[in-house]
Amino acid sequence: MKKTKPSRLTISYNHGYTLLELLIVLGFVGMIALLTYQLLSFSYVTFKKTSNQAIFMDEARKTIRQLEQEIKRARKATDILDEYGIVGISEQEIKIYTDLNQDEIPECIHYRLDEGKLKKSIAYAKNNTYPYLYETTFSTEEVLMSKIANTDVFTKLEKVSPENKKDQRQKLQIRFVLQLEEDTMEITRYVMSKSREKAD
Repeated sequence: MKKTKPSRLTISYNHGYTLLELLIVLGFVGMIALLTYQLLSFSYVTFKKTSNQAIFMDEARKTIRQLEQEIKRARKATDILDEYGIVGISEQEIKIYTDLNQDEIPECIHYRLDEGKLKKSIAYAKNNTYPYLYETTFSTEEVLMSKIANTDVFTKLEKVSPENKKDQRQKLQIRFVLQLEEDTMEITRYVMSKSREKAD
């Protein structure tokens, strides 16, 4: 009679994670969460900064385009000697005689730089024929642009043909250094008035 070998009893133990393993996993999860937060935060700040810069620069370009158009249409409006369509008061201040409302009578537009802000006001003619006389008071100033870092905004104002007294055209350099947070941007324009005659 054969003897049978007794079968071996296999016992398996199911155990959970150790404390060290849990701490390692939590550390990795925390690092991933931190990196994700920093990435999202950086992306948001970059997006917001880029959007603000785009809006700011769009407003600045619109203001400069408006200023260029007014200068191009400038005409001599008074009988003051050596005063033409553009009057340079200083590098921070000019007057422009130009027709804004298309009534053939030029308005006197006053631009000035004040504490980094470009401000605009208007004076209207008191009569309907050349030479025009203007109100001594201007309208309430409107702020068109801010964050201007330089003070030499309106420079190099001169006649196009100094030897020709009948030619009223002038040329002017406009320069803005704009400071937006850490970034600086410079915009320079050379503009010329087109009218050769006074505003009859």
